[in-house]
Formats: sequence, C-alpha cells, structure tokens
Amino acid sequence: MRLSNTSYLPRLRQGLYALVVVAALLDALLALSLLAYQLRWTTGYNKPVPALFSCATLTILVCGFLLAPVKPDAGKTRRLLASVQVELALLAGLALFTLACVSRLHAATPGLLSFCGRFIVCSLLQGCVSLAWISFLFLSLLFATLLLASLYHRHRAPHVSVFRQPFNAIDWAIYAPHRSVRLPGPGGRAGRAVADEADRRFTIGEDGERSATGDKR
Repeated sequence: MRLSNTSYLPRLRQGLYALVVVAALLDALLALSLLAYQLRWTTGYNKPVPALFSCATLTILVCGFLLAPVKPDAGKTRRLLASVQVELALLAGLALFTLACVSRLHAATPGLLSFCGRFIVCSLLQGCVSLAWISFLFLSLLFATLLLASLYHRHRAPHVSVFRQPFNAIDWAIYAPHRSVRLPGPGGRAGRAVADEADRRFTIGEDGERSATGDKR
C-alpha cells in the first residue's frame, strides 16, 4: 500500500467503518447492560458510563450517515454534508469524544485493568474500556488515511476541489499503478504517464460531474 496509489482507499474506508460500527455497537450494548445492572443491583453508577453509551450510539449514527451513498442529482446541502471536509471534521470529533469518555472512565475507576476482581461490574467495565479504545484506534486510522489521501490527491491535482466533494464523487483510483501506463512519444521516447496526464486534465465541477479539458465524459 503506497501513498502514490489511492485506489485502495474505498475498500479500506468501508472495512474500517465496519470495524468502527461493530466496536461501537458492542460498546453501546455493554455500557447499557452495565448501567442497567448498576441501577438495579448496586448503589449509584459510574458517571462516565452514560457518556460512553451516548458516544457509541452517536458513532453508529454518524458512520451510517457517512456511508450512505450520495446520488449524482443530490442537492448542494446533501453534497456539502457528505463532503470530505465534513467527514474529516466528524471523524476527528468522534475520536476526541471517545478519547474523553475513556479518560473519564479511567480516572473514575483507578486500577481497573490491573486490580479488578472477578465481578460482573469489573468485567463489563473492562469490556467498555477495551472496545472504546478499539473504536478510537479505528476512528484515528480512518481520519489519518482519508486526510493523507486527500492531501496527496490535492497535491497531484491542485485544481481539483477534493475537500468540497463527497467521497464517492472522487476518482480515488486515478493514481493507481495500472493507470500509469507509459505511452510512446515522438523520437522513440516514452510519453508522459497517464496519471500525470490526469493531473492536467482531470477536473471535478462544483456539481460533482467529472469532465476533462477538451473531452466530454
């Protein structure tokens, strides 16, 4: 997997989103079970648990929204809400929210991972903490890969407004190795690579439709 090849990004994005949703769903179920158990069988409850449940639920809803396909004839508001810049902001916000919930839970339960006994409350708390850390890890990987790929795409095609477009409106495979087939040029020299030619010709209009200079697609 090389930075000069962004064709892997759609598959990687879907895989990471699937892992985030699974981890967040399990975390929400554990947090809800823990909260119900503490309210029923103990006195009081761990204050960060409701925040952790809210964070996991919000993560599932946001991931579902970001994975929803954007139709080519969608309105400007829908396209803006699904743009790469909004997706990056939401991923960063979810990662920070998750990190804050985990930090609060660690502070409220000192020695949870090292001195916790074989009680159901301890097991549920450890599960919540572990799944929250997993969610944070996958959210961070999603943010980092999408940001790096977007910056690279922007560097190779500076006239393309990649950050203002929905994810599925961008040809992420434009710099794939199989696109870099060299063409024969005058004097027997190899012509310019297709990927480099795409830098000059490939554009994305404000309405998301792809076009090329002097070539209608």
